[in-house]
Amino acid sequence: MSAPERLHGAFRLTSGRVEAFSDGVFAIAVTLLILNVQLPSSTAPGALPAALLHLWPSYATYAASFLTIGIMWLNHHGLFSRLARVDRWLAMLNLVLLMVIAFVPFPTAVLGSHIQAPADATAAGVFYSITMLLVAFGFSGVFVYVARHPELRAHGYATADFMSAGPWFLVGTLAYAACIPLAYLSPPLVVLVVAAVAVYYVFDRLPGPAQ
Repeated sequence: MSAPERLHGAFRLTSGRVEAFSDGVFAIAVTLLILNVQLPSSTAPGALPAALLHLWPSYATYAASFLTIGIMWLNHHGLFSRLARVDRWLAMLNLVLLMVIAFVPFPTAVLGSHIQAPADATAAGVFYSITMLLVAFGFSGVFVYVARHPELRAHGYATADFMSAGPWFLVGTLAYAACIPLAYLSPPLVVLVVAAVAVYYVFDRLPGPAQ
């Protein structure tokens, strides 16, 4: 028996258990996002409307990050629903993805609170863009591993051409990479691009069961 066969045989983890753990991380990450939207500790009487309007960067970054994480959760479920089991390497790649997902609320808070500060807006935009690029790398790593290991996939999906969906994932990676230089021109545009990428991934473009 080869080393990979011994590895697969010794490690038993269902896709359902990985999804349950992943769901918890996704849920916590999107919940933490709203904690970044906070009014100043003291607001003068009658100044509440202006204070609420002043928080627009936090609203925008919250929405962009929530859409990104939420729609990635949908596609993560779509991918893992096509699996029969998970091996150790796939579980590790998924953990890396979840680690970055759990980190997203921090750069979201940084960008939301500094996007109107001329001295710091660019740095905040670059930081946010790099984080989103790492998210794309994490999801792409999970996807490519599934595409290259048909033995993990459920009956009907083993012979499906998963790599045909590769260009679909590449769009987001390229868009996030483009956000890094874009942050030097306009950090608010970075937020718009990230939100647009999330909308692009609304529909499931993963392959269906082979006929």
